[in-house]
Amino acid sequence: MSSTWDELAFYGTLASTLFQPKYDLPKVPGPPGHSALGNITAVMRPDYHVQMLDWANQYGGIFKFSLGFQWVVVVSDPAVAVQVLGRGPNSIPRKCVGYKFFDLATNASGAHSFFTTSDEGQWMAIRKAAASAFSSANVKKAFPIALRHALLVADSLDPPNADPANPYTRLLHAHSLQPPAAPASPSSTSPTSPTSSAAASLPAKGVNGSTGGTAHVEAAAVGVPVAANGKASSSAKQVQKPAGKPSPSSTSSSTNTASTAGAGRLGWLASRLGFGSRVADSGAATGPAAASSSSSALLPEPCTCGNCDGKRPASAAPAAAAPAGPVDELDGGCLLRPGGDVGSTTSATSTSASPAAAAAAGVVVDIQEALELSLLHVFIEALFDVRPDEFPGPQVAEDMNLVLEEANERLKVPLRKLAMGLVAPRAQARIRAAQRRLAAVYGSLYDTIRARGPQPDSVTDLWACLGRVRHPKTGELLTKPKLVPEIGALVMAGFDTSSHSVAWALFCLASHPQAQEEARRELASRGLAKEPGSPAPPRPPTLDDLPQLPFLSACVDEAMRMFPVGGTASVREVTTPTRVGDYVIPPGVIVWPMLYALHNSVHNWQAPDQFQPERWLDPGAESGSGSGSGSGTAGEGMDGGSGSGSEGGQPPSQPATPRSPARRAAGGGRAGGEREGGKRFMPFSDGMKSCLGQALGLMEVRTMLAVLLSRYRFALDPSLGGPEAVRGSMIMSLTLKIKGGLRLVATPL
Repeated sequence: MSSTWDELAFYGTLASTLFQPKYDLPKVPGPPGHSALGNITAVMRPDYHVQMLDWANQYGGIFKFSLGFQWVVVVSDPAVAVQVLGRGPNSIPRKCVGYKFFDLATNASGAHSFFTTSDEGQWMAIRKAAASAFSSANVKKAFPIALRHALLVADSLDPPNADPANPYTRLLHAHSLQPPAAPASPSSTSPTSPTSSAAASLPAKGVNGSTGGTAHVEAAAVGVPVAANGKASSSAKQVQKPAGKPSPSSTSSSTNTASTAGAGRLGWLASRLGFGSRVADSGAATGPAAASSSSSALLPEPCTCGNCDGKRPASAAPAAAAPAGPVDELDGGCLLRPGGDVGSTTSATSTSASPAAAAAAGVVVDIQEALELSLLHVFIEALFDVRPDEFPGPQVAEDMNLVLEEANERLKVPLRKLAMGLVAPRAQARIRAAQRRLAAVYGSLYDTIRARGPQPDSVTDLWACLGRVRHPKTGELLTKPKLVPEIGALVMAGFDTSSHSVAWALFCLASHPQAQEEARRELASRGLAKEPGSPAPPRPPTLDDLPQLPFLSACVDEAMRMFPVGGTASVREVTTPTRVGDYVIPPGVIVWPMLYALHNSVHNWQAPDQFQPERWLDPGAESGSGSGSGSGTAGEGMDGGSGSGSEGGQPPSQPATPRSPARRAAGGGRAGGEREGGKRFMPFSDGMKSCLGQALGLMEVRTMLAVLLSRYRFALDPSLGGPEAVRGSMIMSLTLKIKGGLRLVATPL
């Protein structure tokens, strides 16, 4: 929904409900708010999902808050979440009007895709047509493509040996890290062995010649930037600003810019509505397609690690000598306290290299951008049969990120588009231009589908399935204005979720070296991990290998539990009095199944903030947790329901009772009054609106991790400030991602 008039009509309808019966809405617990603004200011934070989790832990599995006069009921109770997302009598099928803002990323006309529509006929037509495209046979067919791109990404992480024709070599702006001045062990200072390209032995359909952007993220640790060919770049002597937390001066500058653009009160409104520096600085280019825009040297910024009182520049040289004892993290030259394995329940002692030692031998890469582009290429090549070099992947990834962030802000802020037109017209124009570029790409895919002509039912590639879709009312093939939003929705959901699932899994493993080494030992037991010091690459994994890696699958499940990329599920709108748990909710209220809170609430999990892959391996480790996705298919629910993301799992005959603070103090376990059918783990949502491509996505995630972990050891870039600082940079932009990217130190084995 892009029309301000549509939004005004919605709020007009909402106003008409203000004087209708409230039913049980006053009984629903929740935080107090401003008499006019409600809780708007509290949810303006980019990581508003963390605020929802805080409220869920405080008020229980069902609570309410308000956006002005708009009431929102948030659900994180397992049984009630299944009820809301399911297809039973108390389900809520209608998508909320705010959720339709995500159509900003699917077309430029404001039409609704099946992803956002409330038209069940449209939804069923697209879902039924596309279902066969994600069959196990098609996942098997897509595996060699996913493997080839994973191998190309792995090759690109070794700049001295990377092929210049590799599209991800050009994308990843790698930096050699100089070893500390203190004496280092021979293993940390010796040159890495050359690694031959395993990707070269696979058919390279449509990869050579693909254009990649240049990552704009620079390492804060002192070193010499190198180009893709391994030569020192012209900016080697420049001191680069870290891409983590903004400096006080930059924050002040962006705030002043927004205030100037708003001319007094409008500037104040911009800051209150969360427009931020991204909107104020509307001309800045970011993302995979953006080259480094500044040619002047950047002055050192004060360190923002929080452990040195800001007295040491973030880009200053490391300390001359490391203190005695283990060093867990290094932040911009500042030695942090031991304990970098935040949340780990295992011993802090590990046989793996410390982050400081890993940084001495590896290169810093923004892995998140490479994952976005590579899995976009996989999706387009495998499901649309389009060569990556014929597809503007870097620009699509950049535009998608920009537009999804804006859609997410409009979801939270009423009439944001109208306000932006007054406060930041340049930013509005930039978003509109990104929409048009995306729509042009989707339009070209439509033209390709029609140019290939009608296909028999036996051809089940996604492009062929979409080409056969007919209008549910007229029976005619969908026209371009009708099919383009559906193409856009599938592209949007087809790569953004998988790429950030891999990124979060790598973050967890980089933060927990013991778990990373255990996953690598598991790979080695099947001959999939590179022998340290050997020039030969490891055996590439096969599709049959993936189900035989239970610990790696447990790590994936645990990462998806802690960081579910679809953490907000689909927001619903109540059109008739509807029972949600123990409460009857009146029309006009939004019901929001918050999967991030479901996965991380103390109501539902023991030690939810701790990374514990073992909880998925030992059925008795946590009673009722259910199995994950380790077998390659969705696991069973905690109470024996169908797997996460499946369309089975009937809602309970009676709703669950929200857990009280007194019961919450017991830690974990099941809430009093909870009924059969609840699920605490549904990273692919649940019910009728569950993810169609979960089998494909899981294959992509496991394949990428198996390849990368088999050849590299990963640690967090010291400039990030440690795991907690990364978690503090989370943003929800349809998918849960890391603001500014995920910089890792990749050390060849």
